[in-house]
Amino acid sequence: MEMDLYAVIGWVGAGLLLTGYLLFSVGKFDGKLWLYHCFNLFSSALLLVNAIYNASGPFILVNGVWCCISVYGIIKSLKAKGD
Repeated sequence: MEMDLYAVIGWVGAGLLLTGYLLFSVGKFDGKLWLYHCFNLFSSALLLVNAIYNASGPFILVNGVWCCISVYGIIKSLKAKGD
């Protein structure tokens, strides 16, 4: 089975997103740290690229919103770190 670049991008994004959630669930990632939100942003951005390529409206919405929430989390974490 041959995969195109966009399929690989999607699979990597899915793997990273699930890994991040697993690390958060077992206490290895603190949900308040910027690194956790960066992990989410990167993985959801990869999934967004895949969703756009495949013209999958629901997944474009979910991952676009996920990216926005992650950016908000990064900003909030960095502001809290500066206080």
